[in-house]
Amino acid sequence: MRRGFCCGGSSGASRCRCPSLVRCLASGRDHELRINDAGSNWRLVYRIDSDAIVILEVFAKKTGTTPKAVIATCRKRLKEYDDAGN
Repeated sequence: MRRGFCCGGSSGASRCRCPSLVRCLASGRDHELRINDAGSNWRLVYRIDSDAIVILEVFAKKTGTTPKAVIATCRKRLKEYDDAGN
């Protein structure tokens, strides 16, 4: 396994061997990269496809939960990407 890339397993902690800075999301292809900076905790949400890495959103994490607007934006962008035939 290359460092920084997901194992491709499920999102369950017992099956995923991702480094702690990467979190698998529901589909197994979608991930959240966690970047802890001195002033902020950043999140980069992305999807790994066979021919591309699709960056969905980058945001500063300010609370314990991901804002609903960020989730909605990611879903909208994924739908647009998938509908475009990629």
